[in-house]
Amino acid sequence: GLKHPTVEAHVRMEQARSHVYAAAHTFGKGAQGEIAVRMAKAQTGPALAFAADRSIQFHGGFGFTYECDAQLYRRRALWGESQYGDAVHQRRLLAHLMLSGNLFAEGARGGHFL
Repeated sequence: GLKHPTVEAHVRMEQARSHVYAAAHTFGKGAQGEIAVRMAKAQTGPALAFAADRSIQFHGGFGFTYECDAQLYRRRALWGESQYGDAVHQRRLLAHLMLSGNLFAEGARGGHFL
């Protein structure tokens, strides 16, 4: 069926949107902002790729053709994954940031991280 994959794509995109809003709100606030931006990048790439893949699947063979815009979203997802690192790269950098002592010192001064 179409319902469950469509709902899953919608939920993933809404989660990504929340991360983007948090990144915009904390941008330029040191480690807190960097964490939010990297979390947004790690969330949005896979969410867009999932939604684009489901869109192509829903359209069948027509989804791969130039006449259907679904292929444009998949291309955009692939391009986005190559810009500034994919989700795996962002999560590695997040782990390094979160496990370094500097982040916790900055968080203690600022009161909270996100």
